[in-house]
Amino acid sequence: MSNMTVIPPVESSAFAEAMEPLRRQIVELQTLMLHPAGELAAQAESLAVPVSEEARPPGADHLVRQLMDASLDGIALTDRGLIVTGWNAAMTRIFGIDEKAALGLNLVDLLPFLRETGDDIHLFEALQGRTTTTEARPFHSALTGRQGRFDGRYSPLRDGSGAVAGCIAILRDASERHRSEELRRAMEERYRELFETPHEIVFTSDLEGNITALNKAGERITGYS
Repeated sequence: MSNMTVIPPVESSAFAEAMEPLRRQIVELQTLMLHPAGELAAQAESLAVPVSEEARPPGADHLVRQLMDASLDGIALTDRGLIVTGWNAAMTRIFGIDEKAALGLNLVDLLPFLRETGDDIHLFEALQGRTTTTEARPFHSALTGRQGRFDGRYSPLRDGSGAVAGCIAILRDASERHRSEELRRAMEERYRELFETPHEIVFTSDLEGNITALNKAGERITGYS
């Protein structure tokens, strides 16, 4: 895939062994973010990141940064107090908040629409070790004035021992998809109005002249259905 970031091999066997669990989960998560169907796959594993300086292998921060900035979805990492510890470029693009401004702030205070939509509850569920998803939630950026819809995925962020150290919020911009769905529904409703409202016969046919659909007035007048 053109958006996939290739994570280069490492030279030190000790380093490679220490990084392998993190490397494997990063590749899995990155693959899910670039899923061809464009969906947040429910079977994704939680991202495990050693949080202490002693436990974190050299180069781990750079590897996580590569993953986060390769994603087209917004990714925010928090500690157990929901204080932002990681913020990728897509979050800045979607919500207009720079990484430097986001780090050290409470995620829900930073994105108040998470509270308005009830997604803050999903963040707390992630802190309890559960992964949940939401769809087509409304958002509004006070900084840019941009409005839209987002899909959310909230998972526990685990440390090297497997304990929950925070959460990872993945927010996908679903604005264009939502607009397309609304347009499709409006067109379907308009078609039904034009087809069913008239008291005259209205029908559609194929190229050979075979009737493929007949409105209710036509059924009533002709006796066919």
